[in-house]
Amino acid sequence: MAHEAGVSAAEVLGNRKNLVDRYAAMQRLVQRAGPDARMRADHLGETARYADVQVDDVWAPGAFAVAEANLWLTKQVHSANGVKVDKRVPRRITVGNAGYDLTITLDKWASLLLAFASADDAAAIEDILMSAIKDVFDWAEQLLAYGMRGQHGRGKRAEVVQGSGFLGWLMVHRAARPVGGADVGDPHWHVHISIANMTRALVDGEWSTVAGGGRDIMRHAAAIGNMVRAVVRSRLADRYGARFERSPDAETWDLVGLPRETIRRFSKRNTQIKETLVALGFDPDTATATQQKMAEQRSREAKPESVNAPDETLQQIWQRQEWDAGGDPQRYIRHALPTLAPRYGGRPRPDPQNQAGTLPDADEKTMFEADADAIRKRLLNPDTGLTSHSRRFSRADALAAVADALDTRYLTPAAIEAMTDAVLSHPHFIALPPPGTKRPGTSQGVPKQLGATHMRNAHLFTTADVVTAETTILRAAKNSHPSQTDITVDSPDQIDMAVDVAMADRDHSLSREQHHALNRLVTEGRLIDTVNGGPGTGKTTLMRALRVVMESAGYVVRGLATAAVAAHNLEAKSGIPSRTVASLLFRIRAEPDDPRLTGIDMLVLDEANLTEDRDRAALYRWAADHHVRIVEIGDHHQLRGVGVGSLFGRVHEIVGGAELTDNRRQAEEDEREAIAAWRAGQYAHAYTIWAGKGQVVATETGQEAIAAMLGKWWQLREGTDDPHLHIKGLVMLAATNAVVSRLNRAAQAMRSAEGELGRGHEFRVRGGRTLRLHVGDHVVLKKNDRAHELTTGQHPDDIVLNGVRGVVLDITDDGEVLVEWQQETADGDRTAGAVLSPAYLAAGGVELGYAMTVHLSEGLTVQDQWEQRNGTTSGATVLFAAAGADNPAAHVATSRHRGAVYIFAGRDEVETDSDTYERGRPRGRDQLVNRIVAALAQHARNTEGARRRPPGGRRPGLSRSSRQRMAVPGWRRRSERRNGR
Repeated sequence: MAHEAGVSAAEVLGNRKNLVDRYAAMQRLVQRAGPDARMRADHLGETARYADVQVDDVWAPGAFAVAEANLWLTKQVHSANGVKVDKRVPRRITVGNAGYDLTITLDKWASLLLAFASADDAAAIEDILMSAIKDVFDWAEQLLAYGMRGQHGRGKRAEVVQGSGFLGWLMVHRAARPVGGADVGDPHWHVHISIANMTRALVDGEWSTVAGGGRDIMRHAAAIGNMVRAVVRSRLADRYGARFERSPDAETWDLVGLPRETIRRFSKRNTQIKETLVALGFDPDTATATQQKMAEQRSREAKPESVNAPDETLQQIWQRQEWDAGGDPQRYIRHALPTLAPRYGGRPRPDPQNQAGTLPDADEKTMFEADADAIRKRLLNPDTGLTSHSRRFSRADALAAVADALDTRYLTPAAIEAMTDAVLSHPHFIALPPPGTKRPGTSQGVPKQLGATHMRNAHLFTTADVVTAETTILRAAKNSHPSQTDITVDSPDQIDMAVDVAMADRDHSLSREQHHALNRLVTEGRLIDTVNGGPGTGKTTLMRALRVVMESAGYVVRGLATAAVAAHNLEAKSGIPSRTVASLLFRIRAEPDDPRLTGIDMLVLDEANLTEDRDRAALYRWAADHHVRIVEIGDHHQLRGVGVGSLFGRVHEIVGGAELTDNRRQAEEDEREAIAAWRAGQYAHAYTIWAGKGQVVATETGQEAIAAMLGKWWQLREGTDDPHLHIKGLVMLAATNAVVSRLNRAAQAMRSAEGELGRGHEFRVRGGRTLRLHVGDHVVLKKNDRAHELTTGQHPDDIVLNGVRGVVLDITDDGEVLVEWQQETADGDRTAGAVLSPAYLAAGGVELGYAMTVHLSEGLTVQDQWEQRNGTTSGATVLFAAAGADNPAAHVATSRHRGAVYIFAGRDEVETDSDTYERGRPRGRDQLVNRIVAALAQHARNTEGARRRPPGGRRPGLSRSSRQRMAVPGWRRRSERRNGR
């Protein structure tokens, strides 16, 4: 209307500020939620009236009146004279969090001590466990039982007031839920602490929500859990002489003297939950608290009356189970708790020395300093420490990590805090300035933290090696200028001639923006330069042209990539001899004067967004010392590097690198439009485009989504028997290994049922898994290996690389597997193959390859097509299980195709029970699609800045078990909402 009248929307609304602001909010809402956008009916009606729009012309006749009526209800109240009268009042639903449930679970060995010890000793041990929980909880209460006064946010800062404490209760549970119809579950001692979302301020006696609306409790959940476990270890060592050592996977602390086999035997419920997570399509190692809760609920069996049996009865049952399995509970207690040995048939042991004592003692000071030094080394380790997967961490993170690293001798939360401060006092840990300020020597300002001005232990830190790497990178970027080196090609005729040679066998020429980027790269001598381009914008073609131009002038060009398969593809497609970043850095450190490292003029770093910054800094230093130009090619919208992340986007901004925006990959214009909308942050619009083409497949459950995905895969693959064509033209993608594994097993079963697969063989794979392969199966190689015997199409460059997808041609009686694949080269596809040894398979070198993770697909183009029996064209298609994928991963998955992408999601995967309660179940297919589109778009917005999740999903500095054992439910800001939407 405003456009047709040639005026602004504000003028149509009479320049009334409340209406103009409301209209802007509507625009943002529609952009976020797409077709599922909703607002209060009275607000919409008022806006429509000022704009002279008839509401019944916008919505179905009568729909607006019904929604507006739903804003109110009539209730009976007593008037001043005591008479009941009808009163029209707003219909409001209070949406908020009444409280929080902190579940504190110790390692399984603690439950088994209580199960195997005598009744008196078990009571004494339980007193130690409870005292640890009480002391840590008292510490948390002093820290977190605060309220706030006034508005916080939008430039305003609320006042923090100390509260009188937490309000709640505690419950102790001793057994897990039974599994497999058993009368009694395994020993599983854990404590539920319920905290009301309220505290009473000491200053004015008023009640308010606690700990910043509960956020601060969740921020400290890992620290609370790890501190409890550290105090328990110390007190058991102090009283009973218990000793602890890290488990083989370094995830937990084992109690010396208690067999791991016994622990596994009494962990049936945990195994059941993990199996349920896998069946639901989630990775047990990375599943969220909500997903774990759902798995717990779905796998529950009815509790028999015996779960309420007295403690002594439960102990007798558990001890009998261990005796029947060939174990000896009394022997375990003798070895695990030496001072109790005489009570369990052992020799007297001396009382343990006091392992805590007081710090002024010289010996204890020495032990304290030795512990602090050992923990510093652990937490500074670039592979496993606090900055192994993040640039920065908070003091709350440090408390959790330090507590998890402590063996014994630290009996109180105060002692753990003292150790944390001692660790952080080392000069290699660097305290960062307040949020919003800039660190000297870097461009990496400290981002705004949620409630950083009032939340406890929110101060941020980093490590010296991160600062050094950032300083090196950003200084090199700032110093980069066009005349920095003379490694250039200035002749326009020479450039044009070289481009003609490079593009001679192509059916298209360089675009204008590719020409612009090429001219910049070859005519300017910047030591550091960049090209940023989205999917399908011709980055590889540009690198091919760059190589030919530079080589025509006599320069030596070499390529790098983080992944071996990416380096191999770079070489195959562009002709640039390439290797991995890791292999080059290894060579630089081992033999810096190696002749193979001399004479290089230009390094092309492909998929530079995946190169982590410690590696990037090392490359920059070497390049500066050897006068080598580095050209980084990547896309800062896609996945980021493992480790501290990647400054590719910031470097590109500083040097003003070239941009490629013309998407040539997708054949259809609306597919290109959807991807462009995504890159512009219009996620709802992108999903709406795909939904309008029927490419968003919405179901009620994730299981139905997986079934629909497999059905679509089966339908699309019809029409050709060439496995290589299938592999290059159709792929299923998912965010987690668990979903990928489920899809692969189902696809294999479907092909086997149709008689498409040949002889099979079952392989034992590390971790106790089994892998069944058949002749004809599609597989993906997961490990680089240059030592395997190459077979078909032997070529010097054919090597076994992580990420290669192929087909099983034969399986020998000895367990050798012949795999064949097609390698894309500058001269077309070349068939290659290798005989894979049983040892390679046992090490996890092969997985089924019908589906793959999004991470493994970066750099992939799904482009081959074939004709189906009904005459339609199939292929060039990606099928994407969207649940659990963050923003960068979803962008990668939805941009790999040349033809189409189908997106699958179940409502139970993307909405919560609260969503269903507030909005009801979708009425019809269209509303279901709209709801899922809105949820996926919201998740994309929430994870815009998501960094790459480390392998296994581990949180820096914390063990997996530490995260799983301390669960806090999600929170929702307390508010009042009306029903008329």
